[in-house]
Amino acid sequence: MLLLVYLLDFTPTRAEVGEVVSAVRSAVAPRITQPQPVPDWDRVYLIMLENRNPEEIIGASDAPFLNELAAKGAVATNMWAVAGASQPNYLALTSGSTHFVTSNDTHDIAARSIFDQLEGAGRTWRVYAENVPPGCFTGDEATGSEGPGVYTRAHQPAISYDAIRRSPRRCANIQGMSAFDPTAAAFQLIIPDSCHNTHDCPVATGDAWLSDLVPRILASPGFRESGLLVITFDGGSDVGPSDQHRLATILVGGGVRAGAVTESEYSHYNVLRTIQEGLGLPCLERSCIADTMADAFVRPTAP
Repeated sequence: MLLLVYLLDFTPTRAEVGEVVSAVRSAVAPRITQPQPVPDWDRVYLIMLENRNPEEIIGASDAPFLNELAAKGAVATNMWAVAGASQPNYLALTSGSTHFVTSNDTHDIAARSIFDQLEGAGRTWRVYAENVPPGCFTGDEATGSEGPGVYTRAHQPAISYDAIRRSPRRCANIQGMSAFDPTAAAFQLIIPDSCHNTHDCPVATGDAWLSDLVPRILASPGFRESGLLVITFDGGSDVGPSDQHRLATILVGGGVRAGAVTESEYSHYNVLRTIQEGLGLPCLERSCIADTMADAFVRPTAP
């Protein structure tokens, strides 16, 4: 009884909670999987769309540009989101974990991300988010002149990481689409607004937006020399096991098998591991037990 009373009266500090979480993570840390090799890239562009199943994109008449890209590149049709809400999927894609986030509410995350890894490796990064206000904006939503839809913090993960949000120098890498420069950084995360990402508008609207943006990427020197473009979704419109959504992913660029369709079961963790391996970065959290999407790429031949 005395122990029960003591526990009820005990209020841990934030530091003590952090120590417990770190200890638990260390105790259950997964063994790192040796991934299959993928090409080396100097630049990677990751474009995020929203809430569409593969059938709504691949072979769909209202997505002619996306299907043109799919024919040039490779398509993964058996990909699954790692969570039902949008935000945890964006966190998983950039840090290898949902960090127990299950909603689109504001969350401040004390964790390492691919942005930290890039800077640690001497590489540059940008997040281009349509309609994001300047000055390290931390609000939930915003509208602007760059697009007809809404900027949503839940769709833009970089500002939720403490190490970025608290550093004006680092969060200056989060910019609006009017500043987009395909040569600006080694890794670029591109976040359309709620209309152009197909969340609030038809697939055809997002497809037309991409048909204006993507050619600028494909024509840039860094991409032509050694670049990868990944277009994926936070989730699909149907729901599978554990509230997961099925989605499609299109890959175009260096070493991609043109016309390949892979039915391997993948998730956002596989996308992250693929990007990390191609940029020479270590894994993070659950990307450490995810393989690369190697079957979308031409396998190297023995010398």
